[in-house]
Amino acid sequence: MFHYDYKTEYTCSQLNSLDLDGDVAHNVKFTGDCNGNLKE
Repeated sequence: MFHYDYKTEYTCSQLNSLDLDGDVAHNVKFTGDCNGNLKE
């Protein structure tokens, strides 16, 4: 199993993390958010 961290640019999410086991992704996490669709 491999762990990947991907730093994004120009998106609300600042960091995407996941564990890859063959073709299957586990423990997917998006860090950071923006004040968007969930705001009332």
